[in-house]
Amino acid sequence: MPAVMLPDEYNPETDPQEAARAQGAMLRTGTIAAVSHARARVRFRSGGLLTDWLPWIERRAGGKKGGTSWWPPVAGEQGLLLAPGGDLTRAVVLPGIFSTAMPASERSARVAREDWSEGDFWEWRQKDEGGALHVQTGASISLAVGDALLRITPREIHLSAGGATLTLGGGVVTASRDVIAGGISLTRHVHGGVKPGPSTTGRPQ
Repeated sequence: MPAVMLPDEYNPETDPQEAARAQGAMLRTGTIAAVSHARARVRFRSGGLLTDWLPWIERRAGGKKGGTSWWPPVAGEQGLLLAPGGDLTRAVVLPGIFSTAMPASERSARVAREDWSEGDFWEWRQKDEGGALHVQTGASISLAVGDALLRITPREIHLSAGGATLTLGGGVVTASRDVIAGGISLTRHVHGGVKPGPSTTGRPQ
């Protein structure tokens, strides 16, 4: 009696159609549907799929001691959904794909730029593009190094360091301590050639 040949048992791991389906479930393009800043989570829409709240991928997430960044995506921003094995409960969102609705703000290969809002940005241009670093904001810029602070606003520039302050604003420069110019003290210098009458004094010493 001839041997009976049984069909191979179905194995989804070797099925090319199943592999293609799983791969399609692991990577999906779409847009940010909603953002929760308090939870650091987003909901992602891809076709008819709307995910639950998922984490997004930041530049760094090592905490304050290990390096961390915070730049939340915005609703409508295009991105990529990464779901290991197609499991949406373990999925993460990678934002940052330019789209027609949210295009790139620059087109030059010689320029680096980041826009924080419609009017606030930083931009660096290589030498053949002007060779400049430019920071633009309508509010203020603060630079702190230890106890030293430089603060720039549309109305004034304020510098404090070593217990002294210097302010430029309203057409006036104000210093809380003595000012030394060319080795001559503003508050303690003396004048020569002083005598009664209409004559002016000599140069400060």
